[in-house]
Amino acid sequence: MATYDEQQARLRALVPQGTAGARELTGQGFSDVGSNAPDLSGLPPEWVILYNQLQEYLTKLQERGERINPNIEITPQQVAEFTKKAEGEIDPYFGSQLKLARESFMRDVGYSTEQLGQFEQQLERQYGKEVRKLGEQSAEQGFAQSGIRQREEQDLATNTQQTLDTNRQTLGFNAGTKARTFAQQYGGLQGQAMPTAPNVGASPRVLAGQGAFQQDTGRQLPFYELSPDTYNGLVGEQEFNRRGAIRNRTSELEQAERARQAIKQQRDLTI
Repeated sequence: MATYDEQQARLRALVPQGTAGARELTGQGFSDVGSNAPDLSGLPPEWVILYNQLQEYLTKLQERGERINPNIEITPQQVAEFTKKAEGEIDPYFGSQLKLARESFMRDVGYSTEQLGQFEQQLERQYGKEVRKLGEQSAEQGFAQSGIRQREEQDLATNTQQTLDTNRQTLGFNAGTKARTFAQQYGGLQGQAMPTAPNVGASPRVLAGQGAFQQDTGRQLPFYELSPDTYNGLVGEQEFNRRGAIRNRTSELEQAERARQAIKQQRDLTI
């Protein structure tokens, strides 16, 4: 069956250009032809019959309240529904990726802090052995109270302190690098804030001649530091991708709705 558009095109092709009928059809369109019929005098009888048939069809459409070729509109409420549906389809994937990435990151950082504690305990035991060994050697050589022993003990303490501090800096730097990578990838994803850096005790002090480190147990410091000005509110790569995926899916749902309405309209207007 011919659609309205096909009938319209067919009638315009039949009415000779330049006639009064053609001017009426071109200027007013079919929606007005019922009240302002064009002058069909001088046209072949078969054209007049065809015109009258189409006019009757269009009149029935108008009586039914049909709109001829309306612009298909998508309301803001529909867009909101499409967006919510798109989020429901997209978010589970990105949520699972975030969960796995966060778990991996926290495990790595936790392992690093554990390494830190184990290293410092082992270094403290080793340092205590070196202090006792140095004291025994000095006593055997008659340098128990000499400046030579004091210099050796100070050198040992300085080197041990440097080893301790260097290890802390290395582990903290590596953890900070992982945190920055996590932020660049997942910062802001589904409202995800940056994981809080774990606190560790302040770096022990190594004192010359003392076999145990001096611990400041009341002082806690973050294991790594990130600049708040840079990382607060950061939109990471995965959050950017999530938003793009939702926009694309929302657009697909909107286009599908437009196509559905267009098909329905075409069916309704088919003779």
